[in-house]
Amino acid sequence: MNTKKTFIFKYDPTSSLEGTFAHMNEAVRTGQPYIKQHQISFANIEDITSEFVSPRPKLFACLVEKSPESLYQLAKLLKRDYANVYKDVKSLTVMGIIKLEKEGERVIPIPLYDQIIFDFKVKKIFPHSSGKVLRQPK
Repeated sequence: MNTKKTFIFKYDPTSSLEGTFAHMNEAVRTGQPYIKQHQISFANIEDITSEFVSPRPKLFACLVEKSPESLYQLAKLLKRDYANVYKDVKSLTVMGIIKLEKEGERVIPIPLYDQIIFDFKVKKIFPHSSGKVLRQPK
């Protein structure tokens, strides 16, 4: 069986900072962790869209497809400035999508996933331009 390890950027307009704190409090109270591994949720469509159009998905694809042996080689493959590539690599590292391994003077970026999916499923509740929450008819 060939299963791909997938990281998901999920649009979830129902997620909120308050909801996250409620889950954390419940985890503390019950001792049961509340962790959504392999996923980051966005309540705001603009935030997930900015991630989608950023250079990071292309950088990730290059890591998976080309397996560069250093950050320098990655920057060359992408034809981008090293400093900008380094900034994006650090962002992906903080998100837990890649890791960095030091080998002598080289820093090797290693993908921890085989693919990234942007999940834009339609929800039953969505914001209206007036600021009111509308419910779709059943």
